[in-house]
Amino acid sequence: MIPVLAGQIPDFDLPQIVSILEYARMSGCLRVLTPNDRGILHFHDGNLTTAETGELRGELAAMAILSWPEGNFSFLKGVSSGRPAEISRSNQSLLLEAMRLLDESLRTNPVFTATRKGRESMPAGPGRRVLSAVSSRAMSLSQIADATGLSRLEVYYHFEHLEAEGLAKRVEPGAETLPVAADDRLRILIVDDSNLMQKALTRLYETDPGITVIGTASNGQEGLEALARLKPDIVSLDLYMPVMDGVATLKHIMLSQPTPTVVVTSANPESLDLTFESILRFGAIDFITKPSKSRGDIEGQTRSILTRLRKAAKVNLRGLRMVQPPPSVPGTRASRGRCQGAVIAAAGTGACLSYMQVLTSLPADLPFAVIGSLPFPDDFLRAFVAYLGKSATFSVEAAEDGKPLESGVCYLVGSEQTVRIVPSEAGPCLTVVPKTTFLSVSTLMAGAARIFGHRSVGLVLSGSGDDVIDGLAAIRAAGGVTLAQLPASCVDPEQPELAIESGLVDRTVLPNHISGSLSQLLMSRLMKGTPETPNLEEMVKTCPEESASPYR
Repeated sequence: MIPVLAGQIPDFDLPQIVSILEYARMSGCLRVLTPNDRGILHFHDGNLTTAETGELRGELAAMAILSWPEGNFSFLKGVSSGRPAEISRSNQSLLLEAMRLLDESLRTNPVFTATRKGRESMPAGPGRRVLSAVSSRAMSLSQIADATGLSRLEVYYHFEHLEAEGLAKRVEPGAETLPVAADDRLRILIVDDSNLMQKALTRLYETDPGITVIGTASNGQEGLEALARLKPDIVSLDLYMPVMDGVATLKHIMLSQPTPTVVVTSANPESLDLTFESILRFGAIDFITKPSKSRGDIEGQTRSILTRLRKAAKVNLRGLRMVQPPPSVPGTRASRGRCQGAVIAAAGTGACLSYMQVLTSLPADLPFAVIGSLPFPDDFLRAFVAYLGKSATFSVEAAEDGKPLESGVCYLVGSEQTVRIVPSEAGPCLTVVPKTTFLSVSTLMAGAARIFGHRSVGLVLSGSGDDVIDGLAAIRAAGGVTLAQLPASCVDPEQPELAIESGLVDRTVLPNHISGSLSQLLMSRLMKGTPETPNLEEMVKTCPEESASPYR
């Protein structure tokens, strides 16, 4: 059979070939041959369905093949593997993850060790060999690769899974990182088509003596060239540019040289669907609005921007997982009704990803309200609320003063206000006050604990700070449930790590596994009950029971 597509690596990058096959919706097999390895990628209707190389099969095999720097490839149309699909994620998600793993496994040399016994329960295979290598002593990534005969990418892949399962941990951060400025300042690359804005942003960023702008670019193509040459610590990226726009540039950054990237835009909130799509699907760490006199205090805006840039530059790129595009309409929508409990979510940097995963997986019959924080000004908060509401199980609203709490609704509050729960004649409701009145997330959690008792839930998501500790303690004392996002899955793991270290967290979970963990823990609490829990019948207007939900 004559191949319909053939060539050499690196004349053509394999990620480019995969994109071509996806665009043409081709079915067949892509064979890749190097001096030391051979592999096959199988496609159906443009989607990568399975892969094999050596003893590897499925997702990891595909990632390994896509990382090969040299060799020949040929695509045979219509040739089928005959096996069921083993890869569920999208081509784009797989490509981005493969490039991230390759970049981190080559740029760093972290040291790992086993945390507890678990080798015996693991099935035989590369993961078990990797864990066995560090069962007696800590070893670096390169040492494990030499000891097991696996590639650095394979070792890194297995250790991320072992970390998530609590079987292994990093005992010291990788020291072999990209060089930074001799004076240790944060190095920023600005990509913006406006020369005036380039100068304005340079002046703004460099008001912080710990920040230096090392280059500017007027479009995405120039930005990618500067990225490879300058190796910045963080990229400040505009969305709307000629030649190559911000979204296309962001995809290339995460494919070729994963670097913390912040979208800096002056777009109106009404046109921000594209911005949130970029953050959630293609790997932007955060988005920042360009300073404007129409938004009030320029000094305050500047302080906020610099703080968020510094946080974004320190994020954990390992925690940046590409979220599959959620369904345009969820399978089941939650109904509004009598609120029998509350989930208080504390989040900061990386919160967009976390909220998307949490709110698309919540059970529709949970008779609770969700109240969460986001580091957004009010108008952009409302744009995100509208975007998130398209795919979330719960209705999503901006928190409003005096609004009664309803089950099946998520209330979000931004950076310009704070919120608490208070009882009223109509039942529990929200009080929203300006940010000048200091109310921490702990205050909100404590209020939920007082009103809902063992039906209160404290959820700590990606972000920084320790102002959740007192709130978690209040929920714990009331017999409620406390959860923290697994630090390894966080863009900014500081807040969950501090919560876990406090000993006040019942369970650490991945955001899309919160539904199952919440169900189990709530069931055990609700079966026990606590005499201190207030009688909700006295606090909430009585309404007919809807169905025999396990939460009621």
